Amino acid sequence: MPRLLPIVEGWNILDDNLLACPREHVEAVFALLRRQNRRIEFTGGLEALSLQDYQVELLASLRPRPTMFFAYDPGDALETLRSAARRLLDAGLGASHRLRAYVLIGFPKDTFKAAEKRLQDMLSIGFTPMAMLWRPETPSQMKYAPEESWRAFQRQWARPAIIHAREVVPYSHSPAARARVKAARAAQKDDAADRLNLRPAHRPKKAESVYNNASNVHASERPSGNSRAAFLRRLRKDRPDIHARVLNGELTPHAGMIEAGFRKARDRAQP
Repeated sequence: MPRLLPIVEGWNILDDNLLACPREHVEAVFALLRRQNRRIEFTGGLEALSLQDYQVELLASLRPRPTMFFAYDPGDALETLRSAARRLLDAGLGASHRLRAYVLIGFPKDTFKAAEKRLQDMLSIGFTPMAMLWRPETPSQMKYAPEESWRAFQRQWARPAIIHAREVVPYSHSPAARARVKAARAAQKDDAADRLNLRPAHRPKKAESVYNNASNVHASERPSGNSRAAFLRRLRKDRPDIHARVLNGELTPHAGMIEAGFRKARDRAQP
C-alpha cells in the first residue's frame, strides 16, 4: 500500500498512485475536488491497472468533466489501457479530448515507427496521446540523448489539434474545412515518410538498422529541390512552429517556407 500523504486543497492531482490508495482516502480526495470551483486535472499519470469501477463513478461525478492523463509505459499491456478507456468512455468521460495518455518515446533503441505505433494504439482505443520525450538521468546515458528529430516528432504528438487533424471532416462542414484537412493529411503523410529515413538517436549495432533494415543505403534519398518533403524537413528543423501549422493544414508547405523567409513570394503581374 502506498504511503498516504495529507490531503490539501487543490485542483491538479500530481499523485500517480492515487488509484492504488485505500478507498476511504480516494473518496476523501474526491470530496475535496468536488468543492473546487474549476475543472480538475489529473496530470500525474494515473495507473490504468489500478482503476476500479467505483473510481470511474467518482471521476464521472466531477463537474465540469476532468482532464485525465494516464500512463502508457514501455512494457505495459495494451489491453489494460483498453479496458480503462472502455469504462471511462462508457461513463461519458471522453469528450473534448480530455482523456489523455502519456506515451514515452525516444528512449534507447526506440524507433520512429515503433513510437508512432504506440501513439496510434492509444488513439485507436480512445485516448489522445501525449508524447513524452525520454531524457537521460545519468552521465553514462547522455550518449543516448534524443536528437532534434525526436523533439520535432514529439511536438507533433503533444497538441490535440494536430493529432486530431487526421480525423474525417463531416460532409456538412464547409469546403474550406475539408480542404484544410486534406492538405494536413498530405503534409503529415510526407512528413511521416521522411521521418522514417532519419537516423535513430542511439548508435545502432548494425549498419543496416540506420536505414530501416534496408542494406541498400541509397534506397531512400534525402528530399531535395522544391518537393513538399524537402520543404517539410527544412521547416521541421529550423521553424518547428510553422511546421506544426503546416501539419495542421493552416499553411501549405510553400506558404510556410515563404513565411519563414526561406523562399521569396512571386510578384504577381499587374493587369
